[in-house]
Amino acid sequence: MNKKGFTLTELIAIIVILGVLMTVAIPNVLSILERNKALSMIEDAKKFIAEVEYKIRSDTSIELPTENAKATIIKLSYLDTTDLDTSSYGISYDKNTSFIMIGRNDGNNTYYANLNAIMTDTHGKVTSNSRAIPYATYTELNGDNTISLIKKNAEDFIVSVPSKDSTVTITKNSNNYTYTIIDVK
Repeated sequence: MNKKGFTLTELIAIIVILGVLMTVAIPNVLSILERNKALSMIEDAKKFIAEVEYKIRSDTSIELPTENAKATIIKLSYLDTTDLDTSSYGISYDKNTSFIMIGRNDGNNTYYANLNAIMTDTHGKVTSNSRAIPYATYTELNGDNTISLIKKNAEDFIVSVPSKDSTVTITKNSNNYTYTIIDVK
């Protein structure tokens, strides 16, 4: 008699083996996808800084800091960011709370990216899907530990746009940098 097919035992063994493989593979694939989304958001922050640098060269109405401890804020709503409207998480960047700050210290300008991808529920509460990058410098965005810059519970990290003549204190590597805002665009 010619038997074609698999026995029940062989089918069960194959299903068990596939199940074991899936329990190992799925978490790895998900972590790779999350890492890629985070790296893409970091790249967006770098692009926003580059866009601000371009805008500064082409728009003479932007008052740049010329004294130490002074800063200028440029909101994303002031920039042409149509190609960067949505984060890699599928959430739109909030153009009213996301901004680049140019702060002057030790005779040099430092660019800080403050990027918010905010999703709210039907009651207006920020959801856990939201992401934020609070006050990351260009150097940090190019560093080895960039993924740690992205805050997953964005509600705890959303920074409102500082107003003109207000002060902002940023802590980096146990150093506090306090800036007086001279211009907001």
